[in-house]
Amino acid sequence: MADTPFSTPRPAAEPLTALISSDKLAFRAALDQLFVALRADWLVYQTRADLNSDKGMGLGDTAASAWSLAGAGLRAVRDMRAAHPDLRAAAGHMLPAVDDGLPTQSELIQLSGALFALARAHKAAAPDLHALLMEAQALVEAWRGNLALMGLPRAA
Repeated sequence: MADTPFSTPRPAAEPLTALISSDKLAFRAALDQLFVALRADWLVYQTRADLNSDKGMGLGDTAASAWSLAGAGLRAVRDMRAAHPDLRAAAGHMLPAVDDGLPTQSELIQLSGALFALARAHKAAAPDLHALLMEAQALVEAWRGNLALMGLPRAA
């Protein structure tokens, strides 16, 4: 029974080099740090943590480290000569907002549009790159939403 051939064809595996290319891994790491930074900033706001308390200092330290690592990761992708040109462009577009730390809503809308345009170009030809760029765009939209909510007056 073990020697019988499969009755259905086996799908070909996706090339491993496409999944573990250094530019995509570096961009993914930068996005992960951006997520950590956005989450820590949100937790400071949500919990109304006093930045002089132990909890507040821990959240603030987490946020500061993540913002720094996200910026360093984006600079690394932007400066990689062998990186995909659109990943380099995406990193270049994102860097001013990450380095600023508090971009305006209009700056984030423009950034989101630029990332969406880069992603759309790869929808059919490179779905892995499309997904990565769309995730970057989604993080920017979450960032924009967080900033909008943090700007609203809070009830006592």
